[in-house]
Amino acid sequence: MPGGAIVTQEDWAEVYASYVKQGPVRVRNDARLYGAIGANGDWVIDPKYADLSSFTDGYALARKPGSDDGLIVADDGTEHAVRRAVFRNRGEITDGILTYRQRVSDRRGPRYGLWDVDASKTISEPVFTDVTEFSGGFAAAEMPGSKPSEQVWGIIDRAGNWVIDPAYASYREPERLASGLYLLTEREDSESSYTLAAPETGEVIATGLSARPQEMKHGRILVQPASGGARLINRAGETLFETTSPLEDITPMGDLAVLTFGSRRGAVDAQGNWRLQPRFDQIKFTLPQQVARAYDGNETIFVKADGSILDLDAERTFPISGMNRYARILEDERATALIDPKGQELARIEGLYKLTYETGSEGLVPYRDAEAHKEGFLDAQGKKVIGPFFDVLGPMTEGRAFFLRSDVSGRLFGFIDREGALAIPANYSAVNSFSEGHSLVVDQDGELFFINKQGEMTIHFGTHCGQIVVENAQGERTWPDEQPACEDAAEDGASQDSPAQEGGEQ
Repeated sequence: MPGGAIVTQEDWAEVYASYVKQGPVRVRNDARLYGAIGANGDWVIDPKYADLSSFTDGYALARKPGSDDGLIVADDGTEHAVRRAVFRNRGEITDGILTYRQRVSDRRGPRYGLWDVDASKTISEPVFTDVTEFSGGFAAAEMPGSKPSEQVWGIIDRAGNWVIDPAYASYREPERLASGLYLLTEREDSESSYTLAAPETGEVIATGLSARPQEMKHGRILVQPASGGARLINRAGETLFETTSPLEDITPMGDLAVLTFGSRRGAVDAQGNWRLQPRFDQIKFTLPQQVARAYDGNETIFVKADGSILDLDAERTFPISGMNRYARILEDERATALIDPKGQELARIEGLYKLTYETGSEGLVPYRDAEAHKEGFLDAQGKKVIGPFFDVLGPMTEGRAFFLRSDVSGRLFGFIDREGALAIPANYSAVNSFSEGHSLVVDQDGELFFINKQGEMTIHFGTHCGQIVVENAQGERTWPDEQPACEDAAEDGASQDSPAQEGGEQ
């Protein structure tokens, strides 16, 4: 609801907010009819349906009172007719396409067809043995192969036409990658091989691959042919870089990829250029500055992403994550210095290894005060922006850093903000750094749940009869759809998911 406001209406009998995936919220009124409301609480779908599903991909399944026929309702209220047999044997709606199944008498198992929701018509008769979700106008589809009990996969468009012919005898359905390409897996004599296909052009851009491709930025893909080596290709399948040397590992690092050849490592960029020639025993990049601390068998050096070497003593210097700064170990002075890329000292902390350079983030790095034996935060200019008050101080992520302060809260964790103020009280026995606005925590009772940056529980993980149950902040079950059944109820009537108490009577 707008601004987090709570809205309600007198004629609402039940609101099904916990089952919302996207679109309007389904509501049942006092007359036992279903409709849907928008963010301000107004009806966007009038309550006139005997049944109404939650909205998925802009559509919901519905049935009117006194009718055995179903229909599809768009999130703008538009109604779309559906043939009775299609509705009764419906599958999922994705990308405006409803899949449905039909049993064919002379064949084993059902066949799947495609129904265009907006056009209210069949666009492909039931000929497929399986169809995945549509995304970006394409879906993977399965057909019987030429051999008995063989199934082959290909890619179809929204009209049900093959854009990649069904020629891949795969033991698993094709996978749509983040780039929109499809990865098809084949298995022969216990060996797997991979094929990469571009549905937009209808082209197979790489086949006979020995390992999963690695997607890089700018539409580039690193592939490993079964013959050995590696190739960097674009979405058209054009080779930008190729090596025939035996390749053991590929590790993406931002705009670069680290390639391992036996005991040697190098790095290529998304254009296929060697940024680091494969002559290093070790390469460890620190993001986001993309500086590698590399060892070539004789010495340790700093190498930038463009291949240039930084004039820093890499034996005693370490890049700090999350800021363009370095920690230098001053052994003779028994101190740790914060320096810039030119080697200029910005701050000095008494003691060796007193900057936790691997957990730097968002322009702050934890430091440990040698006298207080506590941790605080240092900024990129070397200023102690948060004093050394904490026994444990995690990285600053999304404006929150977890802490443990034993003199105040014992062994419990909480969170501070960028100014060092208490953001979330120390009530947790275990925590994780924030990611996408949430942190996974465990409270003092052993309960596992996600919290937001205000410390409010958003998702709770519990158990019922030994099975995991997911609940929202209101305690409503969101997964699974049905309450798990208790096959063997406890004879004394106790709940099976109640933890046993140590000592005393149960």
